[in-house]
Amino acid sequence: LELKRLQKLSGAVNEDTEALKVDDVIGKLIVTIKDTIASYREKARKEVEKQATKVFLNLSNAPEVYTGISVDKEFKTKIKNSRGGYERAPSIGMVSMMTLSVIDALRRVSGIDAPVFLDTPGRSLDQKHKEELLNYFWQSKGHQFLIFAHSGEYTVEETVKQHKNQLAKAWTVSFPKDHKEICFKPGCKSTKVEHDTYNKTNTCKDCGNTWNIGDKRAMILEVDLA
Repeated sequence: LELKRLQKLSGAVNEDTEALKVDDVIGKLIVTIKDTIASYREKARKEVEKQATKVFLNLSNAPEVYTGISVDKEFKTKIKNSRGGYERAPSIGMVSMMTLSVIDALRRVSGIDAPVFLDTPGRSLDQKHKEELLNYFWQSKGHQFLIFAHSGEYTVEETVKQHKNQLAKAWTVSFPKDHKEICFKPGCKSTKVEHDTYNKTNTCKDCGNTWNIGDKRAMILEVDLA
């Protein structure tokens, strides 16, 4: 279309009635497609706002203060408060919950069955909200969530104890120096660890496992979910 427009402006071609008809049809199709996309975008926006609000109210324990999530036409989000306005300076924890709520809403509305990656989701949440977060995301059967949490968010032992039925796999990422008191060998976990200061090594007296606590390489260890 642009090429034909430039050709007409240059006077290089004569007007062709059939070509003009084709151009007109193509132009109408383009407008229709744009209108359809705009219509779906608005429908999706309203649905995302509805789903995000539902999730947020599930995760928040202050319904008398926060009433939901607002998603504008540019898909920018705000937290709605009970006064009919928006929270101007929400806490980091509230922003974190809003973000997670919108992510889950987008997943649901898109209809795309893809895994969701949550990177340190509980870093700004108190213990109650961290537990509610896990309980909510593991309600959905058939959906895969990959959670990357640091030790300050969730303890391995407690999380496995409470949620092992929902866990498919779990790993820890640590350094050799993190294992000074307990043997990390699967099936051992002995506390009878002997430390060699000169060689910077630890040796488990029960299984004989030896590791260099000066090694800077990360260790990826699978967690026993039995």
